[in-house]
Amino acid sequence: MVVGDLVEKDTIRKIQIISEKKGIDVLINNAGIYLNKPFLETSMEEFRKVIETNFMAVVSLTYALFPIMQSKGSGLIININSLAGKNGSDGEAAYCASKHALRGFSSSLQFDATKYGIRIIDVYLGAMQTRMTEKRENHDRLIKPDQASEMIINICENYDSLRATEIDLMRANY
Repeated sequence: MVVGDLVEKDTIRKIQIISEKKGIDVLINNAGIYLNKPFLETSMEEFRKVIETNFMAVVSLTYALFPIMQSKGSGLIININSLAGKNGSDGEAAYCASKHALRGFSSSLQFDATKYGIRIIDVYLGAMQTRMTEKRENHDRLIKPDQASEMIINICENYDSLRATEIDLMRANY
């Protein structure tokens, strides 16, 4: 699997054309897959798929749209990460590696981005109420997607005196 399987070149080109004509203010990188499997039970193909989806697809889209934001001197890139991007966890070697890579990419890219008026924010989410977690016993205590998205929309507002780089959104009840 290559990034092209996830983010087709035609799709990226279409996004670039639309962005060049109409501009782009915000890019939210939100695609991701989860794998909970011990390291030695994880095939190299599975490992690559997680890295390609959770990390390389973000790099590919950002690479395609960053110059458009750069030329206009502003923009916001929000990378939806996971608390697994800050901490390792049992059975999540591939997933944590992909999210740690995303964190390192965002952190480093901020140096380039601030030169051009582009803000980059990593949003670290705890467990969410999604199909991925619907079988968990505590599903009703996980973060509600509508509340997380409302918080992320608020983050998109243009603050002229501050620059957030990381925001943790954790569930209220354990």
